[in-house]
Amino acid sequence: MVGTQAVRDAARRGELSVVVVAEDATENARKRLRGLMELSDLEVVTSGTRSGLGRAVGRPEVVVVGIRDRGFGLRIVGEVRTTVE
Repeated sequence: MVGTQAVRDAARRGELSVVVVAEDATENARKRLRGLMELSDLEVVTSGTRSGLGRAVGRPEVVVVGIRDRGFGLRIVGEVRTTVE
């Protein structure tokens, strides 16, 4: 799932396990996601840049990516935490 609105919609439907937000996301984009993420039990990680996330999913720039598969999502979270620590 790619893009703020698509991720918000999928999260509302309970379809996501992990959300990755670009480190350089605008404050407006973060505000659009914040309320929804606070009300859900989604794992939310901040990692990479808009261009880096975009390259990862075959797009020019992406602010947010939602991951449905729990196992894959947890691997992403583990990788991000390992890189940061």
